Amino acid sequence: MKKMIIGLVAGLMIGTAGTALAATTQPVQALFAKFNLQIEGKELVEIEPLVYDGTSYLPVREVAELLGYDVDYEHSNRLITIQGVENMNGSEVQNKINETVASINEEFRVGNVSFKVNDISYSTLVPYQPGGDGAGFTPTQGEKFIIINFDVYTDLEPESKFSWSANEFLSHIVVQGKNLYGAGTTGESARINPGEKKTVEVFFSLPEDLDVSSVHFRDPKSFYDVGSVNIQ
Repeated sequence: MKKMIIGLVAGLMIGTAGTALAATTQPVQALFAKFNLQIEGKELVEIEPLVYDGTSYLPVREVAELLGYDVDYEHSNRLITIQGVENMNGSEVQNKINETVASINEEFRVGNVSFKVNDISYSTLVPYQPGGDGAGFTPTQGEKFIIINFDVYTDLEPESKFSWSANEFLSHIVVQGKNLYGAGTTGESARINPGEKKTVEVFFSLPEDLDVSSVHFRDPKSFYDVGSVNIQ
């Protein structure tokens, strides 16, 4: 895995796919292109890298973290540092934590995070507050929402803010063997304080003729997928 990282860094850039840091400030003409990124045969995310002179430049941070590495950038000397994440025993985590497969109403804990899925339902309305009724979000024509209601607890401290959001704990859902990212959240689900156990809701929009086969949760700090609940 370390050899893979070294090879990748030669063609990566730090931050997001909108800005590149180079050894010089010479301007170049580059194009944006859409790709589906796969690691070890698993499709993870759709990206839009810069393509210049036949080489695709991917964001260092996003790719390195997907591979199980931490990334740090020192602005003063423009140094990008990529290093392995350490687990509680001090040994290096090489890829990702094996997921715990749980059932609805079954609590599971991985490291400093615990989850319990209370309910998974489909709807054409997502209330602005979990459990509320009346006003809320409605899907576009031909689509529906899947709403995941779950309990979550962590004592992890966010690095650059005071609280977590519920969608930071939900990695993705699987629809017809494909991963769907980008969970939405509303109301009080947008704020989870460290050390607080809270019932929250997140939702995804998907075509009304499709159903979800599984829901996958993650550690909000390392972004490792840590557990899943099968629906079908």
